[in-house]
Amino acid sequence: MKTIFSLIRCCMALMACSLLWAVTACSDDDPSANGGNPPAAWIVQKVAVVLPLSNSALDKAHYERTAAWFLDNFRQAQAACDQGIILELEWHDEDSEELSALATELASRPEIVAVVGPQRSTNVDVMASAFASSEKPMIVPVASSEEIIRKFSCNEASISDTPFLWSLTETDISQSEVMLSIVTGTGGQSIALLAPDDVYGKTFAEWVPFLANELGIRLVGQYSFTGASDFRSSAQQLMASGADFALCVCDDDALTAQLLQLRQQAGDAAPRLLFSDAALSSELLKQGAAAEGVEGVAMYADPASGFQISYEERFQEMPSMSEAQLYDALLLTGFAAFYCQHTDETKLNKAIPIITSQRESHGLNAWDVMGMTQYLNQLEKQNYLIDFRGASGEIKFDAEAYTSVLHSTYVHWVVHDGKFVALDYASSDGNNRTEGTLASWNWRAQSQQVIDDAEADIRYGELHDRWALLVAGSENWNNYRHQTDVLNVYQLLKRQGWDDDHIILVMRDDLAYHAKNPTPGEIYASVGGMNLYQNVKIDYRADTLSAADICRILRGERSNHLPIVVESDSNSNILFYWSGHGSPGFFSWLDVPDYFTTDMLSQTLTSMQADSRYRKILICTEPCFSSSVAKAAEGIPGVLSIASASETESSLPDNYSIACRAWLSDRFSNNLVDCMSQTPGMTYRELYTYLVSHTIGSHVKIFNASQFGNLCRESPQEFFVAEK
Repeated sequence: MKTIFSLIRCCMALMACSLLWAVTACSDDDPSANGGNPPAAWIVQKVAVVLPLSNSALDKAHYERTAAWFLDNFRQAQAACDQGIILELEWHDEDSEELSALATELASRPEIVAVVGPQRSTNVDVMASAFASSEKPMIVPVASSEEIIRKFSCNEASISDTPFLWSLTETDISQSEVMLSIVTGTGGQSIALLAPDDVYGKTFAEWVPFLANELGIRLVGQYSFTGASDFRSSAQQLMASGADFALCVCDDDALTAQLLQLRQQAGDAAPRLLFSDAALSSELLKQGAAAEGVEGVAMYADPASGFQISYEERFQEMPSMSEAQLYDALLLTGFAAFYCQHTDETKLNKAIPIITSQRESHGLNAWDVMGMTQYLNQLEKQNYLIDFRGASGEIKFDAEAYTSVLHSTYVHWVVHDGKFVALDYASSDGNNRTEGTLASWNWRAQSQQVIDDAEADIRYGELHDRWALLVAGSENWNNYRHQTDVLNVYQLLKRQGWDDDHIILVMRDDLAYHAKNPTPGEIYASVGGMNLYQNVKIDYRADTLSAADICRILRGERSNHLPIVVESDSNSNILFYWSGHGSPGFFSWLDVPDYFTTDMLSQTLTSMQADSRYRKILICTEPCFSSSVAKAAEGIPGVLSIASASETESSLPDNYSIACRAWLSDRFSNNLVDCMSQTPGMTYRELYTYLVSHTIGSHVKIFNASQFGNLCRESPQEFFVAEK
């Protein structure tokens, strides 16, 4: 695994003790440090802070005192500056305010120069779109959903070179790996996962199975919940799973309390609980004895920065999980505003990439008064930028989208004697995380199926014609990507010389003129790409068919209901492609209780083989858990099946459009089309290797190679390129 995690022992934090004097030795004679009137050349910059501030949230006091601490340090650090910045904070409660309206308001108010927050990924998802065109930075301390980062980096904003979302924590892919490293480091061999069915839980639900597969950890159960109504049932299944560890993802304090009660009831039979970041909250400690011994992981201050030691010296307790990142969000805002004041740059969104793109090997520790003073004086007096580190560590963003930081520190904590105690720390190295995939990991699977160069004793007749059956098994705007997937493959075939009379296209066709379509009559698989809806011949609207009809079309069973079918024989190659939703054992059909199952595909292929209805068949499947259906090809001569994901994994979307408010395509399908467009003459093995290394987040699987031919020498162009 390329990602390297280094344990940073608590003793390393002692290296930072020498920094404490910088916080405690500031002179009280400085009028600006005591709130005196600053010089007239100083300007006020108003920043909106959107965090959980309800009366029941004990962390409210933590946020306010951390912000006040930063503002005091920032004021002191500018004492010798001729021109300075006064940050004025306007607080908003993300738990009680209507966030869509708040986002529109803050984005349009000229006096608001930046927004810090929200904290929760679901709330970032609501607010972020409003800032894409406002040219204001939205700096989120700990909202770390991988989907959020992909949505708002791989889109119109990044294409126009105007990043607006800045996440000060790596995505929860990283957090998932830290949690699993704790499992393996303590001898755990099996896990169960409990996660909400929302944007916060989605990263864990998608990536924990993938990473567990890589690490050889057995996933014995995966349970989701949509709220209090079904939480208890899922939590009970978690407790009865028999797993060594239960990975618990929950940002609802009341539901966490329920889980702790169930743990007490289960006694020694309960798995060892390991919580995600949201549990590191004062609210957890209110559970008293029920919380004793509970462990978790949370993004945290870098021990080497000295922030945690200074915090505990000042406030007599550990910081909560987001305070170092909140401090750094204000620090980044202040430095960007100061840079704009002393240069010709007027936009903070343009300043942030500049001030965070220095590449010195050791950055200035700039969160305290001494470090801030040095940084700001160098900038004002010498117009010189210094590489800097904040309370949470190095503040550097990916070099393409500038959306996600490349370094995060996580604390492994436990509740002991009613307090949070840090057991150890884990730090990611930031290598190969975002350069290749715009704020998603540039994952290179180290384990893939072995495809050898052995000769297969399979003889095929002469190839006379080719057929393609392209199926989108979903409908509605939210599933936009599935129909664009099939259109993407359709247009690929047309570019490669196919005629429409040999392509059978099945899709709902409810996108082009949908009320939400900002470009009526047009459909795109990527922002700025080609219109896939041009010159399209759709053979069947999916709502006129059943899942079983797909089998009949594939078998060539013509009827009044199905006048267009695959008219193949023993000299025909057939490409069968499917995109849509899936579950273990079946692909969903639209929004009705109808399914295309593993058995249906197996029976269809078997009957086609018996009736000599094909020369070769290539099956490519996009849905989640697609291997569970694609494996139906096993044992049937002349059939090769490629699946986007294993039987326990989701298949991930790509290319989010803010204008459409939808994912435009899927990763596996994009990679398939890109690969066959660029190098159609590559071998099957080369295609498979490309798909494995570029389909980030799921394990691409290939089935029935031994019954198909020599994949190291033969090429899939026999399915994708028509004879000229």
